[in-house]
Amino acid sequence: MIALRLALCAFILIAAALWYGSFAAALDGAIESYETVVRFISFVRSEIAFYETPFPGIVRKFAELEALEPTAFDEVGGDGALVERVGKALGSLPDEKDAARFASFYYSVGGGFFETELRSCDGAASYFTERAAAVREEYARRKKASGALTLFCASSVCLLVL
Repeated sequence: MIALRLALCAFILIAAALWYGSFAAALDGAIESYETVVRFISFVRSEIAFYETPFPGIVRKFAELEALEPTAFDEVGGDGALVERVGKALGSLPDEKDAARFASFYYSVGGGFFETELRSCDGAASYFTERAAAVREEYARRKKASGALTLFCASSVCLLVL
């Protein structure tokens, strides 16, 4: 009977550790999405400022640098399909307001004058850099709190089982 209880406690602790691991990975993925958006905006600004590259070319270069896998749809649809796919991938931020703000930036690039484009990039980079730092700080607190809570709950259930 004791062996069964110990096995159940081990199972509970392993399940709690796996749950925490998946939760932490989801939070890390959200942080990575903000950092990727910041990298993209900085890349767009440098390509516009130094090379005056058209927006589809910028997206193609960024997709190559970030090792985004091309799909058959991209090859058939050309640059327009790639721009659409990269826009959706980058715009999948956890906060809907941030995703909408990025979509607004993304789909407005390439339609203005040189200085306007650079100001737009600077404003978006500033906003998303601040948001990335805030999200990183908030998620660090969430990870720490959820780790402590997971450990506490799992050990409490184990004590009840024993």
